[in-house]
Amino acid sequence: MKEKNKLNDIFKNIEEIIEFEIDFHLCSMHKKSKIQNSNLKEEYTRIQEVLEGEKEVEAVKKIMKEVSVDMFYRMFELFDGYRDKDIKIELIDYKTNKKLKKTKEFHDLFMTFIADKEDKPTSEKPLTSRNMKK
Repeated sequence: MKEKNKLNDIFKNIEEIIEFEIDFHLCSMHKKSKIQNSNLKEEYTRIQEVLEGEKEVEAVKKIMKEVSVDMFYRMFELFDGYRDKDIKIELIDYKTNKKLKKTKEFHDLFMTFIADKEDKPTSEKPLTSRNMKK
């Protein structure tokens, strides 16, 4: 399997994790829903009181997805050595013992994957200290 396919498989798994966790937690945000396994029962109850309908739940879902994608983007920045120059992580295919990344950096590849899925330009990346307006 080629490097790009392996990375896409990793990114697909991350996307599935994000979707599952968001859907799981959103279930507890609907009014009269049983609050799922959480230490934040009081907080979920407060959210249940203010979410009026599907529009509000959909808005929360979009925010949760944005936060989740941004978190993984930051993690991949860390892998690429941007967050701490003393930390750089490589992913190795254990079968071939080859690095999975050769040309582009993980955070850029991840955002390209997300943008392709959502039909957005790759320039719509999370704000970083390098691209934040001061």
